Amino acid sequence: MSNQESGFLFIVSGPAGSGKTTVCGRMLKEVSGIDRVVTSTTRAPRKGEVDAVDYYFFDRETFQTKIKDGAFYEYAHVHNELYGTLKSEIQGKLAAG
Repeated sequence: MSNQESGFLFIVSGPAGSGKTTVCGRMLKEVSGIDRVVTSTTRAPRKGEVDAVDYYFFDRETFQTKIKDGAFYEYAHVHNELYGTLKSEIQGKLAAG
């Protein structure tokens, strides 16, 4: 057993446009010790979005390879694009406490 303390996982879920980013942004500013998991998508970045900060932007082939390799805890097909949460993102943050 490790001496390292495990973190807690909070899931913020809702339909597009429901304010998830706003809620999470406020939490990050006001609550110490919280970090955001960066999720993945095949859609093109919107103006101002940065790879590995806002999303991991993958082409469809890379995303599908990651699906086959079991790299995601979950993924979904939404509006002709793929979205998912990498296991490595969650495991790394939890391990860091």
